[in-house]
Amino acid sequence: MLKHVRNLGLRIGEFDSPNFDTKEIAASLDILHKYFGTDSSSIRPHPNEDIIRDEIRSIAPKIATLADTLIETLESSHSGIFIPKFKLDTFDVETRKFVLYALTLCMGHPSATDQVDNRIIWDIKARDELLQPNHIPTYSEHANEAELHTDTQYHPEPERYLILYFIRQANCGGGASILRDFNSIKQNMRQSAEGAWAVDYLEKTNLPFQVPTSFTSNRRSDSVEVTIAPIFGTFPSIRYRRDTL
Repeated sequence: MLKHVRNLGLRIGEFDSPNFDTKEIAASLDILHKYFGTDSSSIRPHPNEDIIRDEIRSIAPKIATLADTLIETLESSHSGIFIPKFKLDTFDVETRKFVLYALTLCMGHPSATDQVDNRIIWDIKARDELLQPNHIPTYSEHANEAELHTDTQYHPEPERYLILYFIRQANCGGGASILRDFNSIKQNMRQSAEGAWAVDYLEKTNLPFQVPTSFTSNRRSDSVEVTIAPIFGTFPSIRYRRDTL
């Protein structure tokens, strides 16, 4: 279901995705609209999630197979998958969001992005109205550079997988995403005495990670929530974001 094109770095690969079946997409939309309505912003963790997954897998075997292949690839040969053309551009944006949800549902249990609205799909766009004093923005709320980081590093149990889907190129004509394989970084660090000391320190030292304001339990800029954890661990193997550390 996935065709390997080339390696982009240590355990990061470029792949070509299969074509989606329009009949499977139509059938999947019927199921998802039944549970969530036609607005993708209403997609939230559902008490009948296992039932919905079984229904999607039964009527959309190609989507289910792609989900299984993604997991198999990420758990074996690659830590990051880059797909330049996901072959959904003929569908409207709302349909794409539902298809991506169906795919992630077949991969596991999609988690809510925030604690207030519990939305599963989070749009990445500048939100100037939120950038006020004491507001700790997440990278997806401004147009500045998002330095190398791990997603939901502030969460007690960060997600195993992250899907980032680009609808259109940045208005400036640029925008570059950089991926790095943590196991390779850690292995290189251990090659020197200083690096080995740093690995040991980062594994044993608990540090506070501040939760961005939009993801706190009350979404108030005058309250602070933190998660205490080491940068290097067992699961997740790494959590890091400099501006909230």
